[in-house]
Amino acid sequence: MLRTMRADFKKYSWTLWLVIIAFIGGFIVTDAFRGKSRAEMGIIYLDDKPVIRAEEYQRQLMQRLQTYKEQLKENFNKSMISQWRIPEQTLQEMIQTTIILREAEKLNIDVSQEELRNQIIKLPVLQRDGKFVGQAAYLRWLAAIRMDVTEFENQFKKQVIGEKLQELVTAPLVIDNDTLLDKYKREKDQADLDYITFLIDRVKDDVPPTDDELTSYYEKNKEDFKSLEKRAAYVIAFKFADYKKEVNITPQEIYEAFKMKRGEFRIPGKTKVSRIFLKYGENDREEVLKKAQELQTGLTKENFAEMAKLHSQDDKAKEGGNYGYGDWQSFSKYEKTMIEGLEQGQVSTPIDTQQGGFSIVFVSEKVAERQQNFNDVKDRIRDTIEQERLRQLVTEKLQRIYDKLGKTENIKAKAGEIGVEAIETEFLTNGRPIKDIDQMGYISRRLFELKEKEIAFPVQFVNGIAIVQLAKIEAPTVELFEKVKARVKAKVVLAKKVERLMEEAAVFSGKLNSMTDEKKIEEFLEKENLTPTAYTYKRGNRLSGYPVTKGLDEQVFSLEVNRYSSPMEFNNQVVILKVKSKTIANTADFEKDKTAFYQQQVTQFKNLFFSSYIANKLSNYKVAQNQELFEQVKDYVIARFN
Repeated sequence: MLRTMRADFKKYSWTLWLVIIAFIGGFIVTDAFRGKSRAEMGIIYLDDKPVIRAEEYQRQLMQRLQTYKEQLKENFNKSMISQWRIPEQTLQEMIQTTIILREAEKLNIDVSQEELRNQIIKLPVLQRDGKFVGQAAYLRWLAAIRMDVTEFENQFKKQVIGEKLQELVTAPLVIDNDTLLDKYKREKDQADLDYITFLIDRVKDDVPPTDDELTSYYEKNKEDFKSLEKRAAYVIAFKFADYKKEVNITPQEIYEAFKMKRGEFRIPGKTKVSRIFLKYGENDREEVLKKAQELQTGLTKENFAEMAKLHSQDDKAKEGGNYGYGDWQSFSKYEKTMIEGLEQGQVSTPIDTQQGGFSIVFVSEKVAERQQNFNDVKDRIRDTIEQERLRQLVTEKLQRIYDKLGKTENIKAKAGEIGVEAIETEFLTNGRPIKDIDQMGYISRRLFELKEKEIAFPVQFVNGIAIVQLAKIEAPTVELFEKVKARVKAKVVLAKKVERLMEEAAVFSGKLNSMTDEKKIEEFLEKENLTPTAYTYKRGNRLSGYPVTKGLDEQVFSLEVNRYSSPMEFNNQVVILKVKSKTIANTADFEKDKTAFYQQQVTQFKNLFFSSYIANKLSNYKVAQNQELFEQVKDYVIARFN
């Protein structure tokens, strides 16, 4: 749908990248709108001034949802509006546009009427045979997208201003040839692999090390046997529970908070999906489609899982095609659109995924999002308000103490002078709990960010807030051999087992490479309880489930097709792999694609940079949201879509 919109008039082309920035989170609910009529009220305020009013947001949200409905037709529903967070995304884009226009104004960036006209008549949707379609056709097109001339040209002007700002900000950004070639190879080079994993528990025999081996390993790896650095602190800690009697919360306050934040109290919907996937190639697409259509006519909710086991050709076939409540989010957009339109218990028609296969999906469970009522959440709201007030109260009390402490080198002694209790901790490792105060180790972690005698405030822990001073540091030292002998032995035994495992894997690789009959290879692997894993590897990536490994690219792309590699160690596991096929881009390919690829990559680079630029600029503004009004407008608009 967004692709179609861009093809029409590139609306929000620069804001589409900015949607990844979570602007809404953390907005302040302001009192600036209280006592005003709805016509005067803003949903979003910048520096205490309304910049997005209810009517403006309502109009844009209605327009956005209508466009979705026209594009997706019967597949469009209320559940989709919530799951895609269309109201929130629309508001985000409006905020982003506002910030962009503010920043452009500071730099005197504007668009003249003549410049705007020239940009509009060049829009692809308004071209026919390389020429502008004319004023009458332009007006008909605007009528079709439900916009009048003034509204469209105002919005389009904002877009052009944004593009000019982005061009100015990102003009110096370039990608050098070596970086471009590396990106090109990472995108184009790939290999289809089978890899076999040898786990450490395959080595059954004991491999006891000698005393000389233990001593030698210890001497060579002493740095691995250092004690951890430890730190001691002076701590003044106030617990929230000790001040609960000082906090009073009325039922009216709880209800007002519910109304204000009603949108936070929704139980998300959930959808459980199963799939049958049938692969097709260049020459058998129609044949596979016919098979999918025939298969679909006989599918029911009762037999879907069994038919998936028999016919499906993806990783979940053995599980009856069950993708559960979340794994199906990796499906193609065509499948997800179909899933959104299906009711519980329905089976889809075959869907061309545009990824080399047809799929048939079954929605076994579909639960709509629902709003929780006041009685469901009032206790939770009360607890939240209480926690916020306790945090504020305790912070204020400690702030007064902190101000009195000054820059003393011993807050424990100073605290005694002003009548406050402070403790001195034992030496603590990073993250170690403090008994009866901080069971989660937040205070000790904070200690490792301080310089000696430095005071930190406020230091928050689960049950309260503290003032903390780093008192002493105990530096790490190499521990004596006798103290760490058991650890040394465990490491030596593990290293010897990995060595044996490497030897065993090398033997297996040689045996597999000596075989030419695929059936015999399968029988051999089954007998040895080894299962190959299929994987598509791209240059610069990692082998599935394993860390990034230096030299893996060279190993994969230099390996002869259908030959097993020499063993490789990954985290005390050993792997051999076979390249079934590979694609490696050459210099001629790069030179042919270089211009277009550069434009694609530099555009992405500039868009991401501009996103970061605008996010940084946003921090210069005081942004506030009228959450209650936002929810009212959102509910009003959504109610008009079935």
